[in-house]
Amino acid sequence: MGKKISPLKIGIRCQDIQTSLQDISLGPLISETENIRLLGMAERLAIHIRGVDVIDDYKKLKYVAGQFGIDSLILPRVLETLEEIGWVRVQKRAGEIVKVEESVPYFKDVYSEVGEYYNSTPHSEIEDAIIETTDKLALSPINEETIKKELGKKLYKIVLDIGKSGKFIEEYDSPDTEEKILYSPIYWVENPKMLEEIYKLLKQFGAENVIRILREIQNYQGRPLTDRLFKTEKGSLSQDDQILFELIKRGIILAPQVDSFRGRKSFAFTPYPEISIEEKVILEKAMAILACVRYGEHFGLITKIKYPEAILDKLLNPPHIIGPHTEIRKQYAILVGRGIGRIFPDRV
Repeated sequence: MGKKISPLKIGIRCQDIQTSLQDISLGPLISETENIRLLGMAERLAIHIRGVDVIDDYKKLKYVAGQFGIDSLILPRVLETLEEIGWVRVQKRAGEIVKVEESVPYFKDVYSEVGEYYNSTPHSEIEDAIIETTDKLALSPINEETIKKELGKKLYKIVLDIGKSGKFIEEYDSPDTEEKILYSPIYWVENPKMLEEIYKLLKQFGAENVIRILREIQNYQGRPLTDRLFKTEKGSLSQDDQILFELIKRGIILAPQVDSFRGRKSFAFTPYPEISIEEKVILEKAMAILACVRYGEHFGLITKIKYPEAILDKLLNPPHIIGPHTEIRKQYAILVGRGIGRIFPDRV
């Protein structure tokens, strides 16, 4: 791939693309996505059968696979792929499948392993381009000419035709500049105003700079923001800080605040516009929890957090309690205020 994408992202994009294409007739283009679709099918089936251990009713497995767009004729190839990855063992009798034993890992490992498998097996330049373009558009809308320049006209047309057929790549004309913009409806369709706002920044600061800032935050959710971002004259900020300030101001980057002994601090999160309203409530709580932990990690005084993952593990697993420290009342006050957690009297 032109720009290295992590195995995790490759795995996720394979599933996104396969899900979008499962009921679509691509005609002569169908062979251009064969490996992506096969791996997407393998991921969806693997996640569904995880924990079953032994499947000795192959007819039932055919029915289940059919719900994910996996035809009974292609199912043996999907199982063969899962066997090569090491997640199933298929037993046959007289050439017919009679039993499937699974050993699928937890969700967080599924996509990474599939991504690594993709990298280690033959696939086409077109498939690389589809995955890379979809991943970029998942983060931000991009000017059509930028993608066309990166891919070349011929490859660009194929990627766009496949993406538009599956409706995971769409385009619209900017009302301000009349330029054609590409975006992914999987992530942006419910927030067209955000599309226009972010595109203004792409034009002002350059697509590569805006996307780099977004990706940095995406890779380190809860990134602490410096005080100067909100207190300094905007003209004296570095370009990166100007981009960050504008992303926050336009509601593209979320920045919940935590107040403790080092003062009020803000923490940056990239948005998740694809999730449901119900999930957004959970997301807001998750951001509040991580912001509190990040405060202790970056701004704690006596009890500075060295291992944030360990704190999160304690909060996520029963009995969902962390030990006492001097800043707990202030640092975790927003969790109490939002009904997410409680502070016990014997732990202050």
